[in-house]
Amino acid sequence: MTRIPEIDRDIIEQAMYLPMVVVILERDRQVIEKAHLKLNKPYLNLMEETIKAVRHDFVLAYKKNVIFMSNFA
Repeated sequence: MTRIPEIDRDIIEQAMYLPMVVVILERDRQVIEKAHLKLNKPYLNLMEETIKAVRHDFVLAYKKNVIFMSNFA
């Protein structure tokens, strides 16, 4: 078992995984842009909003992670 509290572990996981999610979403967006779809605008708008939300969550997780790490300094 780890000694890191569950809430802190969740913050660290978010700080690690959210940047990967952004990369994957940006790749998917590029694929949709290149695809010959009749209605690609709704998908692109959804991708943009999702990327913005994930980046926002990452900023919050990063700030919480900085606070968490300052407890060890």
